[in-house]
Parts: sequence; structure tokens; C-alpha cells
Amino acid sequence: MEFDKATIGLLGVIIGSLLTVILTTLKEWWFQQRKRREEQVYLAIQISCLLDRFVAGCWAAVNDDGTIHGLEYRDESGCLSTQADTPHFEPLSIDVSWKSLPTNLMYEILDLPNKVEEANAYIEEVWEHAASPPDYEELFEARVQKYSTLGLNAMSLAEQLRSLAKLPEKEFTEWNSKERLQERHSKIQAVIDERYERQYKTHLKMAESLKQTEGREKPDSPYIIPRCAKDTTSSPTMM
Repeated sequence: MEFDKATIGLLGVIIGSLLTVILTTLKEWWFQQRKRREEQVYLAIQISCLLDRFVAGCWAAVNDDGTIHGLEYRDESGCLSTQADTPHFEPLSIDVSWKSLPTNLMYEILDLPNKVEEANAYIEEVWEHAASPPDYEELFEARVQKYSTLGLNAMSLAEQLRSLAKLPEKEFTEWNSKERLQERHSKIQAVIDERYERQYKTHLKMAESLKQTEGREKPDSPYIIPRCAKDTTSSPTMM
């Protein structure tokens, strides 16, 4: 099949146009991927450092037992009070391109402030309804329980960011904060579980004791005259 010059020229124009479109599209895609990668690396650096500072705040709260360098500090009422500030995490305070992250990772990071609020609400409930003066042991235990969990969660997110951006892993020199947080969380959880177990057994004993008491026959009150007895006395209201 032979093609005339006009047909060949037309085919050349079409092929050239297609190649131009393809090359332009690939070029734009390459630039977009490069820009997205740069934004992703910048975000990973900024947010991982922010998460590290949050972990440090959690560690301070976990180690807060109401003392200052081991010395008790009591208020005017003789009660212990928290010394470490409540840790905060505000990722939206940093101007970064969140769309550059995978959806699940972005959600986990932006949802962390909600988890902090839930933990603070739980601690507040413990302080108001469970902890008792002067030492407020339940309050400090709740802070260890919740802030160690949040700290470990934040460390995991920071590790995922560094891995995604191919950044160096965090090095632990003098001590491993991750292992310390895990250790504190395990210990305090064991203490809390043991207390709940004791309380549960106590409640069972009380319920059983109450059940046995209610099952016994109650003696007639000496101040109540049985219906079958004849009343030979005068009513005090008629005297």
C-alpha cells in the first residue's frame, strides 16, 4: 500500500503532535513528582522534629511524681501537685504540604491532637472522681499511663516519617527513650490492673454479703403489733 506525500506528511504531523503531548505530560509529571518529593522531605523533617519535642514533653510528664528533683513539693494544703507541663502537639501550626503524605499517615498525625485531648479529659476525670489527697496517686498513675502511650505513638509516627523521606534514624546515645517509655507504661499498667482486680473482688464480696443479708428472715419489730393479735391497748393519739 503506497502513501502519497500528503498522507505521509499528515501522519508525520500527527505523530509529532502526539510525541510532543506525551513528552510534555511526562515532563510535567516528573516536575510534579520532584516537587511532591521535596515537599514530603521538608514536611518529614519539620513534623518529625515537632513529634520529638512532643515525646520529650510526654517523658517529662511520665516522670512527674509531684516532686522537684526528688524533693517533695506540697501546696498550702499539704498536697502533692503536678510539676511537669501538659504536653501539646499542634501540627497545623507548621506550614507544610500535608497532601504530600500517604493518606493513612497524614490522618494518624493530624488525629494525634484529638488523642491528646481525650487523654487529658480522662486524666481530669481521674483527678476529680478517683484521686484523693494528699498524694493523688491515681492522678499521677493516669498521667503515666496516658502520656507514655501518646509518647510511644508519636515516636512511631516520627519513625514512619523518617523512613518515608529516607532520613537518618534517630540515634539514642545515653538512654533509649522508647524502651524507657515502654517500661514505665508496662509497670504502671500492672499497678492499675492489680488495683482494678482488688476492687472487683471487693465489690463481689460486698454484693454476695448484701445478697445473704437480704435473704435472711427479718424479726418482727417490737413496735409493730401483728395483725392477728388483738389490740387491748389504747391508741396514744386518743389519750
